[in-house]
Amino acid sequence: SDDRELLEGYAHGAVDYLRKPLVPEVLRAKVAVFVDLYRARELTRHHEELVRLREREALENSHREQLHHLLLQAPIAIAINSGPDFVFEFVNPLFEMIAGRPVPLGRPLREVLPEIAAQPELMERLRRVVGTGELFLADEFPVRWDGRGKGDLEGGFFNLIYQPVRSQDGHITGVLSFSIEVTEQVSARRKLEGLAAELNQLNAE
Repeated sequence: SDDRELLEGYAHGAVDYLRKPLVPEVLRAKVAVFVDLYRARELTRHHEELVRLREREALENSHREQLHHLLLQAPIAIAINSGPDFVFEFVNPLFEMIAGRPVPLGRPLREVLPEIAAQPELMERLRRVVGTGELFLADEFPVRWDGRGKGDLEGGFFNLIYQPVRSQDGHITGVLSFSIEVTEQVSARRKLEGLAAELNQLNAE
C-alpha cells in the first residue's frame, strides 16, 4: 500500500499491481485487459507481416516483369533450357529469328532443333555445363542449323556463353545460353586474310 513501493515496481518494468487480499473479479478483469492487449499486438504484428510479405512479393513480381521485358529486347539470342533433355523454358524473339522457326516452350531441344541436337561437340558443351557447373565461353564456334526452316543446313559461327542455372538450394537445373552470330564478321575477315595472302604471294613472285 506504499506509493514508493508502487513507483519502484513501475521503475523495474511493472505495468499494473494488485493489492491483498485479492479480489477475484478485479484479478480476472486485470488479466483480461492484458490478454486483450496481447492479442491485439499479435494481430497487429501478423497484419504488418502480411503487408510486408505482399509488398515484397509485389516488388519481386515487378522485378521479374522488368527482367523478362529486358530479356525480350536483348540484342543477343537468349534461351533457358532445363533438365537432361534441355527443355526450353524461355527464348527471346531474336533466338527464334536466328533459329528460323517458332520455339514452343516445354519441348526438348531434340524436337525443336534436331539439327543442333545432332552435333556432338555442341551437345557435349551443354552437358558439361550441367554436369560440372562450369561456365562455357567460345568465340566463333561453328554451328550448322536450318535457319530458313526449309530443311537445308547452313553453316555459321557464334560467340557463345553457356551458364549453369541453379535452384535456390544450389542444384544445377539447366543452362542459360547467350548467342551472338558472327558469321558475316568471320567471312569478311577470312576474305581479307585470303586477299592479303594473295597479295603477299604476288609480291613474293
